[in-house]
Order: sequence, then structure tokens, then C-alpha cells
Amino acid sequence: MIGDVNDDRIQFYALYLTRFESGFGVVTLLTLLPRYIMRNSPPPEARGREGSGGVVQSEAD
Repeated sequence: MIGDVNDDRIQFYALYLTRFESGFGVVTLLTLLPRYIMRNSPPPEARGREGSGGVVQSEAD
């Protein structure tokens, strides 16, 4: 009987910790993702014109 209570308590703490970590991960992702995207996206002049498939075209074309 005592062993069952300890097993339930350990399982509860493991599930509670897992739930906390997943929530923490989502908040961290939502906080840091915009910074990562802005830092690693190419500058506007490197993106090319609309419809160019990302290839930079010179003004002479």
C-alpha cells in the first residue's frame, strides 16, 4: 500500500515537471523566434524583385 502511494507521487511529480517544461519551451520559442527570424533573414536588397524567384536582378535587365 505504501509503495503504491510513493509510485503515484513520483508519477505525479514527473508529469507535473514535464507539463511545466513543455509550457516553458513554448514561451521561450515564442519569445526568441522573432529575434532569430529577424537576425537570419536576408536584407531586402538581397531578396530580389517580386516574382524573380529570389534571384537578384540588376537594373539593366
